[in-house]
Amino acid sequence: PMPVPDSIRKLRAHVGTDLLFVPTVAVVARDEARRLLLVRDRDSGLWGFPGGIVEPLEVPANAAVREAWEEAGVHVALTHIVGVFGGPEFTTTYPHGDRLAWVATVFAARVVGGQPRPDAAETSDARFVAEEKLGTLAVRDH
Repeated sequence: PMPVPDSIRKLRAHVGTDLLFVPTVAVVARDEARRLLLVRDRDSGLWGFPGGIVEPLEVPANAAVREAWEEAGVHVALTHIVGVFGGPEFTTTYPHGDRLAWVATVFAARVVGGQPRPDAAETSDARFVAEEKLGTLAVRDH
């Protein structure tokens, strides 16, 4: 199962499985060949962009850089914000009953170092994919 940040674990001690609302980030990073950096979620098997929960007091841009490194082994330089997304479709209930809703700040980035590799905790694969090849992968609904 996906690791739970300490900040969420502490909140859960008080609110149980009730709906939590958290800030998240995602990174749409491209290499020099304009390929997209994708990670494969270990639990679902679906491909998507690196990202995750912003820790308390963490700058969202720093969280985006951190998540790209942690989940995919790639250093990125953020270039701009693609958008901020939330609403009814940005919710989930985990198998153990915890409910979560989020607002996602999505950053565009360019890769400045590292080679894609999974973290083995949240991601089972990481690679650069040409846009025209996206249709050949089981991709998370973005």
